Amino acid sequence: LKLGMTGWVKNTDDKVETVLEGEKEKVEKMLELCQEGPAGSWVKEVKVLEKKEIKKAGSSFFIVKKN
Repeated sequence: LKLGMTGWVKNTDDKVETVLEGEKEKVEKMLELCQEGPAGSWVKEVKVLEKKEIKKAGSSFFIVKKN
């Protein structure tokens, strides 16, 4: 939210998945932050599975709750 991006994030049993939408520079900054992770976390690797330029598809950023 601080970076003004939209998309979602979801915790699974063994990873965190996210879809990020925003200006290129902001997405790159978020990927850098993902490499560090929050305090107390351990980041093994960050994989970018797909990159594409789109017109703004979303209007918010939300957390998908695990079932």
